[in-house]
Amino acid sequence: MVTSSTPVRSGYRPTAKTEQLDGLISLLSPKEQKALRDRHPVVLSISGRFISRILIAAPTHIVWDTLTDYANFSQFLPTVVSSRVVQSEGDRHIVEQVDTRTILLATVRTTVRTENIEIPQKRINFRLVGGDMKKFDGHWQIYAVTTSDAPDIEQTLLVQSADVDAGSVFFEGIVHTLIPESLKANVKAIRNEAESRV
Repeated sequence: MVTSSTPVRSGYRPTAKTEQLDGLISLLSPKEQKALRDRHPVVLSISGRFISRILIAAPTHIVWDTLTDYANFSQFLPTVVSSRVVQSEGDRHIVEQVDTRTILLATVRTTVRTENIEIPQKRINFRLVGGDMKKFDGHWQIYAVTTSDAPDIEQTLLVQSADVDAGSVFFEGIVHTLIPESLKANVKAIRNEAESRV
């Protein structure tokens, strides 16, 4: 876990505009809405694009600091063994991650290098610029929300949208099982880390 002594890269704490959770998830099925409110991740796949959502009991600035703590991803993301910022210029950051996981009894090591463009405290647009995958492009979006059962508590709805192409015949047959489970594990890990920083 990242300790409280970890430097906070983002220096400002704007007041976030708070929205009702109900309005942001109204297009989801009742089952999916209930899962979100019950603190479960919800991952949907639409034409190769995966959309992940999770509700986090932490204000947006803490979620933002967790999401942009690139150099420490290996301390809280489940399959990341190393992560480093290769290049940083203003709100643009090139990040390289090394991931290891077991697939069909084989240990698979994957390197992914992404360009991350930040819209501070709101959104991160990312695109693949190197590594072992063919495509990994999308964005993270954070929303300050309140819920009907806790109207005075600011929480965060975290949403990731990603186009994923593993670029390997080996992965093709299992990608629609592997990727959603991996995304669920990642957003749960981000939620747990953010809530531990409150």
